Amino acid sequence: SKLITSDHGGAYGGLHCFRSIMHEDIADVAVRWFKPIKDNNVQLPVLQLLNTKRKKNKNKRKYLLAITEGATKYLKSVFLYSAYVKMIYQTEYLSSLYENLDSELKDNFLFKSHPTDEWNVEKRLENIFQKKRIIPSKKKYRNYFNKSKIIVCTYFSTSFCEAMISGPTILLFKPDHNIYNEEFKSLHENLKKVKILFEDPILASKHLNKIWKNVDNWWESGDVKIARENFFKEVALVEPNPFEKWKKFLHNL
Repeated sequence: SKLITSDHGGAYGGLHCFRSIMHEDIADVAVRWFKPIKDNNVQLPVLQLLNTKRKKNKNKRKYLLAITEGATKYLKSVFLYSAYVKMIYQTEYLSSLYENLDSELKDNFLFKSHPTDEWNVEKRLENIFQKKRIIPSKKKYRNYFNKSKIIVCTYFSTSFCEAMISGPTILLFKPDHNIYNEEFKSLHENLKKVKILFEDPILASKHLNKIWKNVDNWWESGDVKIARENFFKEVALVEPNPFEKWKKFLHNL
């Protein structure tokens, strides 16, 4: 019999933990969200990204939603980064971002920590954001997508892919604490050029202040659209008739 494994999320490159690398090594076929980078990789459309686009009604989209990564305090997997350092830099980045936003953006700011918030990122940021701007951890962030003008993610994984396909999104990214394959380096450079990816939270806040009144004009501009299309081709394939492609793949095994 053949062993087929598949991604459960969008941490493209698979270098965030050994568990992700191992499922590739032991499989005859490893179904990935991202483009094939090993001989046994197959990229198939991501079914869980279907029907995630934000509503076009601009009047219902008013929030700036920030989403953070979570990590358990005690080992359940072998990670290739320092979980503690990653949690700290997220709080520092978001604090700096928030402090440099215009008052209108602060008034419409919402924060959602990861459900596994064992490092108490929510508590660390409570004094800065105020409690009224914090979404309870038990609530799903997807419930707030349609109400958000733009989403800020602090890590490249499932939530970033979901946010990107739903509508205007930026990524706050610190290369020292986010490990990914070199095959995606040019992708990140392109995202930086069109101001989707930021390594400096102050530059990110300046960009948000600038585009806030006309977020969609920036998001639908030519260079940004091309960068988004390339992102999904390389990282999280979204295609018409995705079930047919899965059906064909399974039939031909």
